[in-house]
Amino acid sequence: MQLYIIYGLPGVGKLAVARELACLLPGYRLFHIHQLADMLESVFGFDGRGFIELRNRMWPMVIEQAVADGIPGLITTFVFEKSLPGEMVPNVRDHVIEAGGSVRFVHLTCEKAENDRRLTSPERTCFRKITSVDEFNRILESGHFTTPDDLGDTLTIDTTHLTASQAAERVFRHWELDAN
Repeated sequence: MQLYIIYGLPGVGKLAVARELACLLPGYRLFHIHQLADMLESVFGFDGRGFIELRNRMWPMVIEQAVADGIPGLITTFVFEKSLPGEMVPNVRDHVIEAGGSVRFVHLTCEKAENDRRLTSPERTCFRKITSVDEFNRILESGHFTTPDDLGDTLTIDTTHLTASQAAERVFRHWELDAN
């Protein structure tokens, strides 16, 4: 399996880029972290103990099952933050590699003013995403969001002045992918 983990702060364009990348990679499946988070939040609240424990078990389980089922490609979105076990993503990476696959990390960034604009975008309400700049700033200033430094080869893209399609094309070209 080829696994793409697209990560970054809320509002940088992870889902939009993931959707565009999926269009460039026929047969790849898209697993947006908010599909899981929204389901868990409806029962446990966001960041409740049940939410955190199940998210930390279920996200790796979905990817491991995709490997076991022979799904050839998966694109997932992710936000690194303090409630994640430090070994969770490296363990997923190692599992995919041990099964003969590869993992490609894509770190999306965005300038603060543009990120603030994006956070208030109405399309963010389709999922239970952060839509308040004040709330985002409070969480950001608390140090809750983290950035891993031991993932291996990571492509970093500043999406400030790029469309999602342009960013996905950069991901696609970076690894000289063949869409056919």
